[in-house]
Amino acid sequence: PELLLLPVVDDPGHLGVPLGVPRGHKLLVGQGQGLVAPGCQLRGRDAASRVIVDFLTQLPKYSTSKTIGLYAASHGEADLRRFFDRCIADGKSCYFPRLEGNDLVFHRVAQWADLVPGAYGILAPQATAAMLDPARCDLMIVPGVAFDRRGNRLGRGKGYYDRYLPRVGGCHIGV
Repeated sequence: PELLLLPVVDDPGHLGVPLGVPRGHKLLVGQGQGLVAPGCQLRGRDAASRVIVDFLTQLPKYSTSKTIGLYAASHGEADLRRFFDRCIADGKSCYFPRLEGNDLVFHRVAQWADLVPGAYGILAPQATAAMLDPARCDLMIVPGVAFDRRGNRLGRGKGYYDRYLPRVGGCHIGV
């Protein structure tokens, strides 16, 4: 699979990178692949979020995607609100995760105001919104604490995304 390097902050803690992770780590954008590289100079969550959004919208895969799974940021994750706004402006269908039982289910969101506080206080769509068939998802933006060189994801410990992602048919992009 194609590997794309996405710069993020080099300050532990700004995007959920745990303390103790060496400075200069970067997360990789690609199909389930991870990479660590030095040289990141961004500071702060807002600056990193802007770079991530700009990078994502320039990807050829973004241009060809019609159905996109994303998330509402929590706990210092990259804020994708600008990315969502761009997706909607570009006529893409956006889906956000909602915890149902012990599983993630993605539902369609047409405007940011459709998101309401859900499990763990994270913004989530209403259960009545249209549900995403994961096999028909063109592009899935995945939050993670860290990603390794093989694309393994370190999340927050419950394995929700780890159980969901194998069913997603399109490209996975970890941020």
